[in-house]
Parts: sequence; structure tokens; C-alpha cells
Amino acid sequence: MDAVSHGSRRYQLYYGSTRGPEGYALTQLYAALQQHLPYVLTAYGPQQAPDVDCDAVLIGTCESNPHLARLVEQGFLTPPTRTEGYCLYVGRSPYRPDRDAIVILGYDASGVLYGVRDLEHEYLAARRYAGQYWVKIRPNPLEHPLDPWGKASSPAIENRGIWCWGHTVYDYRGFIDNMTRAKLNTLILWNDFVPINAPEVVAYAHSRGVKLIWGFTWCWGETVHPGDQEALAEWTQRVIETYEHQYLPAGGDGVYFQIFTETSDKEIDGHSIAALASQWVNAIAGKLLERHPNLWIQFGLHATSVNDRLEQIASVDPRVNITWEDCGGFPYHYDPRKSDDPKATLAFTRKIATLRGGEDFGAVLKAMVCLDWPHFEHQKGPFLLGETDPVWRAERARHQAYFWKQANPCWMKQLPLLQDFVRLLRDLPNRRTTLTALAEDGMLEASLPAAVALLGEALWDPDQADMVGKVMLCPDVTVI
Repeated sequence: MDAVSHGSRRYQLYYGSTRGPEGYALTQLYAALQQHLPYVLTAYGPQQAPDVDCDAVLIGTCESNPHLARLVEQGFLTPPTRTEGYCLYVGRSPYRPDRDAIVILGYDASGVLYGVRDLEHEYLAARRYAGQYWVKIRPNPLEHPLDPWGKASSPAIENRGIWCWGHTVYDYRGFIDNMTRAKLNTLILWNDFVPINAPEVVAYAHSRGVKLIWGFTWCWGETVHPGDQEALAEWTQRVIETYEHQYLPAGGDGVYFQIFTETSDKEIDGHSIAALASQWVNAIAGKLLERHPNLWIQFGLHATSVNDRLEQIASVDPRVNITWEDCGGFPYHYDPRKSDDPKATLAFTRKIATLRGGEDFGAVLKAMVCLDWPHFEHQKGPFLLGETDPVWRAERARHQAYFWKQANPCWMKQLPLLQDFVRLLRDLPNRRTTLTALAEDGMLEASLPAAVALLGEALWDPDQADMVGKVMLCPDVTVI
């Protein structure tokens, strides 16, 4: 623990809620502050009036914390106006000018959490590592007086996250917690069978402000003849039964599927894959939406089989999200070094992102860590997701670090391409955009790789300066 000059001065924390993402934000802020204090930080709920003789830490929303609502009414704070946004303030206390204050005001509970993350990474970490690098005594970021600082921010992309196979999540709690460190809020988990602890996984994700989308096959990976109408009828019934008997009881925020488009062929059984894909998706999703009209359905589509017949894909039901893969070089390509023709990749992205007008657009980015396909085996039945031995996980994390050692520097080098990609999608008037990155068997539960941290920062705000520098200062980020 670092020394801190405090004398009779002490920080006191005033929170709004201990539940859900805001409650998690409270625990993360408390831990971040306590490590720098030589005394036990006291914390009070919304009914306790702030002690004007102390340095104040306030956290919450205007709805949960009346002290923050009052500061907004007084004009001391400008409240965030967008979902998941936040306002951060560090400086003189609003209660006494010779005292300090740290304020985290979220638009909603998730905004509170993301505000805490950026306070950790952009103020506390930056202040701790400020100054001359040869000085051996590390500065305490809570040393008085606090350097005046503030920030207001909200996400550029609404849904930001990870696509992963469920059986390669070995500790779902650590995995989801590390996602929040990158301000990621969407997790797509593909399974052959629903995990028996699926409701617990969903509940935990929601407690961290993370949407959980269940992925399962709509004939992907199985022998099928799409031109056979009987096959379509059979798969329609199978999909409905799978969803209603397995995934609906588990909870979650939507479903993701793939069909027969993962190929470079343009035709199957003499028919256009693009036309057949539209027919199958509209038929199956249409029946599912008749029974569950509010269900968010994501169609994972590989561009390699349809890229010259987009007019046929345009007929996909607009209620269905199309989540594109394999659309060019970085960030779509498996190999993070493959930038190919960046202008062509962006041009194609613009084309598919405006294909149907008012898009519910999605894409799965790659260039990270993928499955060990030579040793892959489909699941044979239900399983427990994310419950493994911690010693075994530590060993596997060391093994998988080899692959991140290759990916992380490439993401730093390719960052300008990623920023251009995000800016393009941010500036389109689509009604919803979802960008996830394929990180299969990457041990995100053990640490936050720099590539994932950069992804999160770019999806949050592609225009922010020195993104690499910010990520390098994060204590929870691994560079190799």
C-alpha cells in the first residue's frame, strides 16, 4: 500500500445502489481507492448527508443517488444524456473549497460502471505513472490536492462484445468481469447443447451489464440439402423446439445462428446460396417470430458465399439482424497481419451495412485467437459452462499467451484501420449496430489481452487520442 499524506483529511464514499451493474461498479471503485489509502474507507448509502469536512467520493445515477441529482440541479454537474454514458469529475469539493472530490455520474447503471473503468484507467493509473520514470517511489494517485480532471463520454457502437464457443469459457465470472474492463457489453456464446447452468450465467452477465446471446445451429455443421422443402420444414420445427425447450427457459437477450453459408461456393445443389439462405432465414425466423415477436434474432452470414449476390440477401426479413463475417482484410480476416485492400474492405462494409435500409447491422471481427480445430470435437450432451479448476486455468492461460503474443502487436499496428472501420459504422444512420470479435479459447477469464482492450476502446470512441498509451497503463491488460 502506498503512503498518502492525509493528516486529518479522509475520503468518504457516498453511493446510490448496491445492486446490478451499479453495485458491481461500487465494489470496483472501492477496491481501486482502498489500495491507496492507509485507513479503511467508509461508505454511506444515499440517505447519509455528505460530511463537508471530508473529501467526498460520489457514485451513482441521478435516480439512485440524491446527492448527485442535487449537484446537477445546482449546475455543478452536467448529466450524461445517452445510454451507458457517464460524467466524471475530479477536483475541488462542491461542499468545501479546500477539500477534494471524485464524482462518477452515470446515465444508467452501466454508465456508472464504465465511468469507474475510465476513472481507473485514465486518471488513477495515469496519475500513478506520471512524472519522471527513474523515480523509484510511485506517486499515490489520491495524494492531495487532486489534479483537476473531468470527462463526459458515451459509446460510439451500441452493442460491443465477444463471440465465443461456450465450452472454451472456463470461468464465466472472470470472463465477463474482464469484458467490463474493456467496456464490452455483449457476449455471444455458441453451444451444441444448452449449458445446465445457463440461467446462472445469464444472471451473472446481467449483473455486469452484459447482454448474453445464445448461439446454436440452424443446420450449420450438418449435412443438409437446402433445396429440399421437407428439410426446411424439419429444421423449422427443430429450431422452434430447441429455442422453446432449451434456450427460452435459460433466459438471455437473443439468439444467434448460422446455416450453410460458410463456404466460398456460390451455389449448392444447383441453387444460389444467397437465395436459399434468404428463403430459409425468412421461413424459420418468421415462424419463430410469430410465437416470440420480441425475440432478437441474429443471422451469422459468411460473405464469401453471397458477396456477388447481395440483392438476394437484401430480401432477408428486416426484423432479423444480419451479422456478417469474412468480408475482407483486417478486422475481418483470421490473420491479424492481413490488411489486404483497406479501402475495398471499408467500401464493402458500407455496402452491406446499408443493404436493407435502417439496418440492424452486425459483424463478427476476427484476427484474435481461434479454436484448435485439428483437435475440435462437437459436444455430446449438456455440460456445465465455465466451471473449471483455477490451477488448470492458470496453466492453460500460459499456454494460450503464445497466440496473444502474436495478435497483440498486430492490433496495435492495425489500430488506424480499426478506427476507420468503427467511424464508418458509427456515422451510418442504422437503428442498431452490434460488433463482436471472435476470441475463441483465448483465456479472457485470466487476463485482458491488449487486442481486446484496444477493440473495446475503439468501439467506445474511435476518435480518442493515444489509445495504445491508455491501454498500456491499464493494470489489468496483458501485452504479451
